[in-house]
Amino acid sequence: MNHNNSIYLILYFMKFLKNLALLLVTLSLSLTCDNHADHSDSDHSEPVGFFLRESGTTLVTYESGIVTGDINVVSGNSTGLISVAFINAEGYEFTPVGDEYSLKLETSSTSFELKQQDVDGKWNFQIAGKATGTGTFILKLYHGEHSDFLSKDITVTVAGAVN
Repeated sequence: MNHNNSIYLILYFMKFLKNLALLLVTLSLSLTCDNHADHSDSDHSEPVGFFLRESGTTLVTYESGIVTGDINVVSGNSTGLISVAFINAEGYEFTPVGDEYSLKLETSSTSFELKQQDVDGKWNFQIAGKATGTGTFILKLYHGEHSDFLSKDITVTVAGAVN
């Protein structure tokens, strides 16, 4: 190998190392930087179910389109604060973040009233027993003007007042 070939080989190797270093820096920056598009996708988890809890006790579970459990209240009384925790497809609980999300509860029952108050937080509600009987309600998660999630019927049983 002559002297000129050695110089070219050394220059080629140095250029290779420079490009390799640049590639490694670029890759490490792309992996460590917060990608806004990915971040907003994770903020918008799609619910596949939920838990309804009162004082930490699970009253109702909604998974795979199946409702298990029910809510009981005495006529003339209200439940404690019931909180909603949504479940995503991976099975993790989450609460939607942002003003564009809201909880809507709907019933046609005259046995109870659904009470949502801003002071309780938008993921909490109470049920007031009005008359002995059984009824149902549905839960919807709204994102802006459209519903991201709609439950099947959730049963509420209102018992007569105990004397």
